[in-house]
Amino acid sequence: MYSKCGNMRDSRLMFEKAPKRDFVTWSAMICAYAYHGLGEEAIKLFEEMQLLNVKPNNTVFISVLRACAHMGYVDRGLHYFQEMLSHYGLDPHMEHYSCMVDLLGRSGQVNEALKLIESMPFEADDVIWRTLLSNCKMQGNIEVAEKAANYLLQLDPQDSSAYVLLSNVYANAGMWSEVAKIRSVMKNCKLKKEPGCSWIEIRDEVHTFLVGDKAHPRSKVIYEQIHLLVDEMKWAGYVPDIEFLLDEEVEEQDPYEGPKATICSMR
Repeated sequence: MYSKCGNMRDSRLMFEKAPKRDFVTWSAMICAYAYHGLGEEAIKLFEEMQLLNVKPNNTVFISVLRACAHMGYVDRGLHYFQEMLSHYGLDPHMEHYSCMVDLLGRSGQVNEALKLIESMPFEADDVIWRTLLSNCKMQGNIEVAEKAANYLLQLDPQDSSAYVLLSNVYANAGMWSEVAKIRSVMKNCKLKKEPGCSWIEIRDEVHTFLVGDKAHPRSKVIYEQIHLLVDEMKWAGYVPDIEFLLDEEVEEQDPYEGPKATICSMR
């Protein structure tokens, strides 16, 4: 309960006070740390769990591998991944492979991530290919990016994210002719980039924010605050980066559109 509210201090206190820490208790605490981005704490607790001979399950390993990916612990992540089967007899599921692809991709090893996908005992889903493609954007690996995008489009020819991510990879490399080709294909197929969306729960009420949407009941107040914040950002030297926007997005770009999806808040 405490961890769902983000109160990790009291969550750990209740964990420490537990008269008997069973597998469920350990699992809940480790997963909570990983969920809230506290990777180091999740890994430390996992290793303590191992020392006490409490056997982890597949869910715990997902949290631990995700923590390793966010912390950049490549060797440790590879060790845990191999340990699943060799030590605990647990077959890795799609989610575990997805975490490993993210771990390798974030560290710049996108070719190794591709090899891992190709060695999987089952077909990769769209999440894994999209994860690899996103990491190719960060690492600038065009060859692997094209393969990932191709597999994504085989799964769903109408997947606009595959086109957008590949376009960004080309743009990063200065391959503007390829960017133009992708934009032309998207236009001909009438594909549009899905608008960004975020939400927050306050006092048992969920507030949803969609880029370009002004249907929220407090829209006027929200936009007034956004305008004030963006003006302050501009005074501080903020310049919107529209280099990778699609043509129609550039035309529709509101001067407050760039940052507003991330700075919306409710009081």
